[in-house]
Amino acid sequence: QREYNYDMERLNSASVWCKENGKKICLLANSGCLNFCSAQIFHDNLVSHLSEIEMEKNCMTFDPVLCRRHYQQHGNGASFLKNSSWIRPEDVKHYEGIVPLMKLATRTHENPRGVIHAYSEGRFTGNLFDLTEPGYGRFFKGYVLDNTLFPNDYWDIHAKKCTHNCKTCGYCDRVIIKSLIPCEPLENSGAFQV
Repeated sequence: QREYNYDMERLNSASVWCKENGKKICLLANSGCLNFCSAQIFHDNLVSHLSEIEMEKNCMTFDPVLCRRHYQQHGNGASFLKNSSWIRPEDVKHYEGIVPLMKLATRTHENPRGVIHAYSEGRFTGNLFDLTEPGYGRFFKGYVLDNTLFPNDYWDIHAKKCTHNCKTCGYCDRVIIKSLIPCEPLENSGAFQV
């Protein structure tokens, strides 16, 4: 389950079991899916049949992908941190010795080489919305989530100390306020609000 990418206690326990039983853990590092999404299997099947789907006129006024619909609504920016399982390239090093393999989702990504480069280098100086698959950069029109503005304690707070009590914590909200910066939108179709 990609939802447990930041649960280091669970991953350590699974890693021990895997080593004892000749298995390996593999994590999906850049999934943009919402955690515990009820439409995940449906969406994964859509991706599998994307070339066929794109040849037909389907649901022109309805987007069946819940995460895209969620992020297109104003005010949902912080949930990109709170309700997602993606791992920053800078944080991959924390999984060494626990997770021997990380998969990168690039099947439908607009820039798979950029994703591979960021994770192989272990750093990224761009818009974090563009690393995930699906890429969400176009849904946050007029804003970028600048990875270089993330606080130095992001890993320690998000992975080690997170209690998932988002209503009282406010850490992810503060990270979004600091790291979500305005830029010139590619399209003049309104601005995203935190």
